[in-house]
Amino acid sequence: SGITDEALTRAKGQIETFAYGKLNSVWEKNATISEWERLLGKSSTLSDEIDRYTRVTKEDIARVFNKYIKGSGAAVLNTYPIFDNKDSVKSVNPYAGQVFETPAEYKGLSYVPVVDKFNRAERPTPGQTKTVKVPDYFSTKLKNGILVMGTKNTETPEVNIVITIDGGSMVLPADKLKKLGVAELTASMLNEGTKNFTTEQISAELEKLGSSISFNANKTSNSINISCLKKNLDATLKLLEEKLLNPGFREEDFKLAKKQYKESIKDEENNASVMASKLFNYAVYGNSVLGLQPSFKTIDAIELADVKEYYDKYYSPTVANVVVVGDVEEKDVMTKLDFLNKWQPREVTIQPVPEPALSTEPKFFVYNKALAPSSVIQMGYPSLKFDATGDYYKNRIANFIFGGNFNSRLNLNLREDKGYTYGIRSGFNGGKYNGTFQISSSVKRSKTALSLYEIMSEFKKYEANGITDAELEFTKNSLLNQEALKYEDPGQKASFLANIARYNLDKDFTVKQNQILKNITKDEVNQQIKKYFDSNKLTTIVVGDKWIIESQLDKASKEANTKEVLNKVKLKKISID
Repeated sequence: SGITDEALTRAKGQIETFAYGKLNSVWEKNATISEWERLLGKSSTLSDEIDRYTRVTKEDIARVFNKYIKGSGAAVLNTYPIFDNKDSVKSVNPYAGQVFETPAEYKGLSYVPVVDKFNRAERPTPGQTKTVKVPDYFSTKLKNGILVMGTKNTETPEVNIVITIDGGSMVLPADKLKKLGVAELTASMLNEGTKNFTTEQISAELEKLGSSISFNANKTSNSINISCLKKNLDATLKLLEEKLLNPGFREEDFKLAKKQYKESIKDEENNASVMASKLFNYAVYGNSVLGLQPSFKTIDAIELADVKEYYDKYYSPTVANVVVVGDVEEKDVMTKLDFLNKWQPREVTIQPVPEPALSTEPKFFVYNKALAPSSVIQMGYPSLKFDATGDYYKNRIANFIFGGNFNSRLNLNLREDKGYTYGIRSGFNGGKYNGTFQISSSVKRSKTALSLYEIMSEFKKYEANGITDAELEFTKNSLLNQEALKYEDPGQKASFLANIARYNLDKDFTVKQNQILKNITKDEVNQQIKKYFDSNKLTTIVVGDKWIIESQLDKASKEANTKEVLNKVKLKKISID
């Protein structure tokens, strides 16, 4: 039946936006230019890339479809899991030793190795660290008080806008937790149709522009992410105005959103890493908004009226800020965002966050995932909220050598030396309302107990002895050099400004951070470790095959070399309604 002009326009709009997006970072430029050279045998340009697609006609598509797709055969492979208690299955190559005839196009070819112009025996050394200048930005307010921050980015004709609305699930009083998930469902409904457009109609308009508008929600905030080409900014903002100020809240959309949300919850139950994070939050924060998660029960309890009420009460300009990154001037930005002054203000109250009770001895929980081939470990305790230049920032420096990079003590031990995991990391994660220290990894099922032992051993050594002079120098060089790639693409710039707005940061906070990093001493770092690394506070969650894990721990706790570390472990069952 062919395709319509509108469908072709939608496809081209998305492809053009994607083409520009591929050139935002040094890495993406490198990959794209290399691919042009490899496939075309010559240099190309972004205009050439976009022109290739804009010249395509409906007739071209019909011809290619009929020639290469219609009537073609297909190979269909169905894969089913084999439930085997063994940790590995021997791999057999059925074609081992078989000789294949050389394809005609390879006959007569010979391999000529490239002559190196440098000595591969000499290990490269990093260059001098360079302080990176963060993007300059403007900060002003709309008539209704919304803070607007922006920075000019002229490298590609894209505009990224992030609207952050403080609140999320944190606005829900205790008696509303039985309807946890209403914030997320409200965001889902705002991604659907409006009073004047169906979901399909507004999605088609966005596709033609190559634009995207996405509403999201989490525990502490709601957000709207807008991306478009500069030439389509006005049209995209008209659609944003429609979606934000004229939501449809149709019953059929609501039923679909609830069904999709429940399916996502069901899918999460099969993801051991997600379950470990959920259970860790529950073990640390208990029956509070930070500890509980949306469930089938809470989603079933939500009615469309609850979604409308949440939108009416908590989507308010009084707790919102806007970040704009793109090739636009401040004056133009403020004019284009003037429609946000129509947004009716409401007073929004963030519910107080109960302080979690810190443990004085380790806690250990196992969540049974029968026949799981690996075990997911999540360990940690409550810690500091975010601050840019205080102990929270200094803890990032203190953690870097322990578990904050590939060459960390944890990763070198469990991955490089023992081969128990593909990777393990630790870090201090602080937000506006809470903070934690966490260690996380997925390890071989057969090495669960030994992994726990190695983690605890490294933790105790770090507590007792701190870092070395060489490790501190490596930390400083690494963190200073990482700064160079932090504000490269428009999305990174937008996130950077959003954090400044969210935490009311000084314009020179990164300069202060660099000064702290350059001047911090080994004794100061070790003081941070002594103060904020505490193995007695650890809550440990292991998601995996309970029976295998228990037997390993029981055996390990009786062996001399692991007894000291693991003999206090007491298995507990943890569940969430």
